[in-house]
Order: sequence, then structure tokens, then C-alpha cells
Amino acid sequence: MKRVPDHNTLCRAFHAILSEHCVSSMLTLLARLWSKHRDFGKLVGADTTYMDTHHHSRHYEHRCRRSMPKALRNSPLIKARQAARVRAIPKLAVGVEVKTHWILAVVTRVGMRGDQPEFPPLLKQMCGRVRKVLVILADAGFDAHGNHVLAREQYNVRSLIQVVRKGPTALTKASRFRTLMKHQLKGPQAGRLYGQRAQVETVNSMIKLNLGDSLRARSSDARKMEMALRAITHNVMI
Repeated sequence: MKRVPDHNTLCRAFHAILSEHCVSSMLTLLARLWSKHRDFGKLVGADTTYMDTHHHSRHYEHRCRRSMPKALRNSPLIKARQAARVRAIPKLAVGVEVKTHWILAVVTRVGMRGDQPEFPPLLKQMCGRVRKVLVILADAGFDAHGNHVLAREQYNVRSLIQVVRKGPTALTKASRFRTLMKHQLKGPQAGRLYGQRAQVETVNSMIKLNLGDSLRARSSDARKMEMALRAITHNVMI
């Protein structure tokens, strides 16, 4: 460029470059850089994390809660604001190649919910970019019989997903895959295959430490695109 572009130009470029199709194409091209490596993509993992919507410290949040009068804290207005924050919180789900910390799949959304719905699109993206996926690791947030069926029977990928131990989604009825996980993943996993799942959480930590844990965008669509941009930037940095 011969001169610094106008801020409107950068804003329009942000929305054009980070469309869903372009993000998918960029992740596919980046995955091809490792396609010649023999073991790349055989062991993958899935995880989710939430991003902050504003730049403020945890100490500031804590002090605000402590200094707020109890009557005001329980008022309908404050509860409505808290509910609005929950509906607007950005969520990033990533599919990671465990050995290289390379992000193969990205799913972004706004609002809190369980992790189970994020498993099918993550698995589909990873299997589409790496043809030799053999094992996928995931925590108890992805625990669902349907996710095991999808991975093992449709994509022929061995799924290792920790079983939910407590709460309404705990193992209450017979499910052959969930029962199998209950026995296979029993006890400490250090030195075992499932112990490598911690590398997926490391990727989320790397993104937040290197690129920040709060977003600059204000609209829901822009926040989704910014999270996708950070995933792509993470790969470029590696």
C-alpha cells in the first residue's frame, strides 16, 4: 500500500475477509502446510472457551460486586443486566491437532450453552481437512451418546470423551459408548492417551495469553469473526 488506508476501509475488509467461507478456506490452506508430515492429524482434540467482552481486570469485577449494596445486587434491573451479559458472552470452540497445537477447526457463537452441539461441526471440519484422523479427545462437556455414534460409526474415528459424573446429564441409562468410556477413562490419565487432552486446553491458554482474552468488537457477528481471526493468527504465529 502506498498510504495508510482509511479506518472505514479496514472495517469493510475485516467483514469481507472474515466471512465464513473465507475463514474455512484459510484454515484449509493452513492445514495443507502440514499435510506431508506422516503423523499430523492422527490425534486431535476439541475444547471450548469463553472470551471477555470488555477490557477489565478480575480484581475490578470483584471490587464492583463487593461494593454494590445487597438490595441493589438482588434488584430486577441488575439481574436483567446479568442475564443480558450471559446471552452476549462470546464462545470459541476449537478442534486442535494435539502434537503441534495447530487449530484445524473453529466454531464461534454468542451465548452460553452446553458443548455437545459444537462436537459435530468440529469433527466434520477436522475430518475434511485431515483425512487420517484416528482419535479425538474431548472433556465431559461434549459427553453425549450421539457424539460417540457420529465419530465411531460415521467418520470411523475413535472417540474418547470423559463421562459426566454429576448433574442432570450424568450417566443414568445404558449407553454402550458412555459405559465404555466410564471404564476406559477411570482413574488418573497421566501417561495414557487421554492424558494428551490437556494440550487442547493449552491452545486456549496460548490464544488468551498471546492475543488477549477480551474482544474489541461490539456486535455479535463481529465478535464471531474476531474469534475466528484469533484462531487463524494463532496458526500463523506457530
